[in-house]
Amino acid sequence: MKLNITISFVASGTIRWVTKIAYLLSVEGHDCVTARVELVSVEFSERIAR
Repeated sequence: MKLNITISFVASGTIRWVTKIAYLLSVEGHDCVTARVELVSVEFSERIAR
């Protein structure tokens, strides 16, 4: 079940996230983007677990 939710999330959000990450890379630099992506991943994992 978790896998299906993750796949559908990735499929629906990939383009938006790729665009956002590319924007952040160009504006704020790699370290900031990495930290934000990890934070989003943790938040999403917690939502699935609930």
